[in-house]
Amino acid sequence: MSHVPCPIFSGLGRISSVVYATPVESGVRVSSTRHTSSTRSIFFRFDYRVILSFLALTFQAAAQDASPDGASSVESKPFTATGTVVFSSVFPTYIPPVELGELPAGGTTEVILEVANHSNDSFTIQEARTSCSCIEVKSSEPTIGAGKSIQVKVDLKVPTMSRSAVQGQTINLIGKQENTSIPIHLSYKTKGLCCFAEPSVTKIVPLDVRQVDIEVPLLLSAPVNPKLVTASGSGDFENITPVIQQRGEGVFLKCTVPVPSGDGFSIVGVLMIKNSINNGTDSIQCFVTRQKKASIYPKLIQFVQDGNEWKGAAMVRIHPDAMSKGDDKEELSIACSVGKLGFKVSSTVISKGIARVKLSVKDTDVFVDGVPRFNLSEKLEWQIGWEGGIAELQTSVKFR
Repeated sequence: MSHVPCPIFSGLGRISSVVYATPVESGVRVSSTRHTSSTRSIFFRFDYRVILSFLALTFQAAAQDASPDGASSVESKPFTATGTVVFSSVFPTYIPPVELGELPAGGTTEVILEVANHSNDSFTIQEARTSCSCIEVKSSEPTIGAGKSIQVKVDLKVPTMSRSAVQGQTINLIGKQENTSIPIHLSYKTKGLCCFAEPSVTKIVPLDVRQVDIEVPLLLSAPVNPKLVTASGSGDFENITPVIQQRGEGVFLKCTVPVPSGDGFSIVGVLMIKNSINNGTDSIQCFVTRQKKASIYPKLIQFVQDGNEWKGAAMVRIHPDAMSKGDDKEELSIACSVGKLGFKVSSTVISKGIARVKLSVKDTDVFVDGVPRFNLSEKLEWQIGWEGGIAELQTSVKFR
């Protein structure tokens, strides 16, 4: 959470705008328009600077070109949005969000809020806390008298990537009086968004599958459309060809990934998208792993000393797709070792493909005068056989 001291200064300064919204008595009223910088305060004078600013904006709007696909380019100039916040209590209470409309991705929008105090108490701002470091807050006056209002300026940097087209930020004006605050919620839609709607992709592939289809939803907002987006892959996905598809109102990136043979393999690839409107990019990491024929639980086998032996236990599971269509209690062949040291193994099949395993080893095979005979960080090697196949696995081991 960002904490912004509330400076005291007269006027917001350095702003001149072509359009300002008229404050309303209650609720929220918002307008958005392009603006230009000026050395004048918001109480600007109608001189040649204002005329030149207006003419520049007029010629700029007339000269905008549409993209080849009919989408206009995203504005690179700053935007201004205005809104009204009305509160009737200096203690925390619900205030409707300020709707800012559509804001360009990657740009900075200047938000000027008319904050009106309709309570019977004066409210003095001690600090402004924000939900994101992308918000810079300033106030024209530190105190809002009963029945009075002030203007609060907010510089809002709109991110280029998001998992949702509708965004929200919060400004909490903390009062000097204990437990007093004015929560202000800003809501907007991001214009020119082009990103993945999911943070990552994980696929677990069945034993008999040789390729897997990956489909990831995309989040696009005007003027970006599917025709303006290209896709590519890197890492283990370098040689695949992802495509952009639209189905109804949804847009997806789709690709087919070949799956190498082998037990328990995994590959990691990266999918990337880029749009030609503002050259915005996004990437997503994809994990593809094949189911293992066999697995052991837990991954760390702990041995406890019992007399002159060390004893441990585990569960072994054979994946149903790797089992033969035979006896429901098919016996398993299990061997365990650490280096050249073999362990005594006894197993009991409790259901098809699942066995309870007990391990033991003599104390003198593990320690001599308290000194281990081998590196205790070595892995416990498992060899598991059954009628339908064989698997070699590893687990960690600990002697307590």
